[in-house]
Amino acid sequence: MESFIISTLMLGIMAQIYTFGEKVERYEQVDRDMRAEIDGADTGLGVSLPRTSRQSQLVLNLDKVFGDKHFFWVGFYTLAGKGNTIMKGASQGQRYMVVGPYRGSHGCPVIPLNNGVCGYAARSREIVIVDDTHNWQSPDGIGEHIACDSASNSEIVVPIISRNGSLIGVLDCDSSEYAAFDQTDKNWLDSLVRKYIAPQV
Repeated sequence: MESFIISTLMLGIMAQIYTFGEKVERYEQVDRDMRAEIDGADTGLGVSLPRTSRQSQLVLNLDKVFGDKHFFWVGFYTLAGKGNTIMKGASQGQRYMVVGPYRGSHGCPVIPLNNGVCGYAARSREIVIVDDTHNWQSPDGIGEHIACDSASNSEIVVPIISRNGSLIGVLDCDSSEYAAFDQTDKNWLDSLVRKYIAPQV
């Protein structure tokens, strides 16, 4: 019981990497930077940035504003395999996701749809927060955590849903700290994906 209490307290301490206010300020900065860059391209050059460019900019801004202190790895995975989209409830088949724009250590180049936190988020189309990746178990009993880098200790994955309701891929964020992500991260990352990534697919 004592070790459990200590572990719980440590997770609570580690989760305080940024205070609520500090997180909000940084996400607001990311939002402003994204809007300025996109508006600059749209109005200044008459160019509408494609999805991969917007993904690259969002990854860059998250990494720049938060740094390694919060995002040990941040990037996108895009659905591939038999067809490039999958509707909710459709057969999973042999589909997988391939790595897209990212920053951090070497990312897994391919993630099967039936494995890992990213795979579960893609299947369920729900945002997934994992406080301890080393002890994560898939809620639907399919697959296990994929350790692309053992230094990753917590994770949040946000599905990308297109206008017609199909799943395109996921935004994957990892931290070297335990329990680094919370409701604030969930709300803001979901908002950023919906605002800057999902409308382009």
